[in-house]
Amino acid sequence: MRKLLKLIIGVISSIILLMYLTLPFVKIGDDKYRVFEYIKYIFDTANKEIQLWSADDVEVKKEELGLKGSPTKVKKTMTKETKGAGELINEVPQEAVKYVL
Repeated sequence: MRKLLKLIIGVISSIILLMYLTLPFVKIGDDKYRVFEYIKYIFDTANKEIQLWSADDVEVKKEELGLKGSPTKVKKTMTKETKGAGELINEVPQEAVKYVL
């Protein structure tokens, strides 16, 4: 029983190592992480406090912030018109095709 358990643990360890070595990288900024490292990074940071910044926390001119400071201007927006509910066809596929065509 112990030999079997050691064998199973060895096989699982080998699979995990193989997955670790063959999985792709995740790039965050200039840093590259293997997928396992990235998942660990997510879990490590999940319970950390989120630091909120305001305009006072960054060195930028106030006139460069907000709508007035935006380099892009929206000229016009449109809302797509909603269509009717359509028609439900309760037929076998062959009859439904004939009805539609």
